[in-house]
Amino acid sequence: MKLSQRASSVKPSATLKITALAESLKREGKDVIVLAAGQPDFHTPEYIKTAGKEAIDKNITFYTPIAGMIEFKKAIQQKFLRDNNLHYNLDEIVAGTGAKQILYNAIFALVDPGDEVIIPSPYWVSYPEIVQLAGGIPIYLNTTIEEKFLINPDKLKKTITNKTKAIILNSPSNPTGAVYPKELLYTVGQLCAERGITIVSDEIYEYLVYDNLTAYSLASLDPALKAITITVNGLSKAFSMTGWRIGFGAGPKDVIKAMTDLQGHCTSNASSIGQYAGITALSRNREQLKEYFDLFEERRNIAYERVSKMPDIETIKPQGAFYIFPNVSAYYGKQYKHHTITDSASFCQYMLEELLISPVPGGEFGDDNYIRISYSINTDLLKKALERFEEGLKKLG
Repeated sequence: MKLSQRASSVKPSATLKITALAESLKREGKDVIVLAAGQPDFHTPEYIKTAGKEAIDKNITFYTPIAGMIEFKKAIQQKFLRDNNLHYNLDEIVAGTGAKQILYNAIFALVDPGDEVIIPSPYWVSYPEIVQLAGGIPIYLNTTIEEKFLINPDKLKKTITNKTKAIILNSPSNPTGAVYPKELLYTVGQLCAERGITIVSDEIYEYLVYDNLTAYSLASLDPALKAITITVNGLSKAFSMTGWRIGFGAGPKDVIKAMTDLQGHCTSNASSIGQYAGITALSRNREQLKEYFDLFEERRNIAYERVSKMPDIETIKPQGAFYIFPNVSAYYGKQYKHHTITDSASFCQYMLEELLISPVPGGEFGDDNYIRISYSINTDLLKKALERFEEGLKKLG
């Protein structure tokens, strides 16, 4: 059976692929420490699980409106007002099956074949695939470690063409952990507004910031920026609800309607049970989860202090999310047993097979000199994994 060109062109998610391989080795009895997962290691908080059970007991198990049940959309509306000083009408809000679906719907609602979409690199692995599935052309805007993986406005100006339709921003960033300062975010937004470019702002890691920083919602900085921004968020990361598959988006009414119409022919509504639990999740202040966020900051500190002192490794201190993104290219060309390290993929293959840890190749995120390490695992396991990582570097030294 011959696949379509569209299906044939899609690359599998590198993070999911490596996680699956690591889990397979674990089932064989090997002591693998998984450093690839993009999810917290704590369970969904009890008060949210209770709400989900309540939804089942109340028989809230039928279809809801495609864009989400009114009560959940009101909770999203209040979240934007409370946390971001943003007001959206209910017809400017849509709930979906995870933030990934909201991103997918937004790109498909905006992009025609041949349209260019700027994607700052390093990037989350799904951005280019979604753009290409929509017939768009990903245009990569390289950011460097010297720039702290933040957009250089001069580079952005040179990247924009008359075919540029949109830009995807992600702050806090997966994979780098970078968080955009307010002034730079505003500058980038103004450049886009002047040129009529839509901004898709992925803010899924909004609550996971450290050092008393704030992850600003781009649409909150100016009414003119709100008018050109699709804000994407969800419950997966901060509330450890990855399996519940609940995301949400907000933006101009006409785009949200188009996204809703697309969703109506794809998944219809997100889970009614997840939406009901989401009302409870969003209705409480983020302080409810402070102990978890503090734990992530502690792990961030452990990862950065250890990795930054390893020989020939360069990295920035992550300000958000739960990843560290070290440059390991100094080890390219080195060998151990049958392993010859030529790129980030062979480096990670070596680490998995010889050290039983599973970071993700940076090439999948747009920069082959780097790897991504998730520190969203048990603290003792994290320390053990970092010891193995350093041991692996010494063997290559």
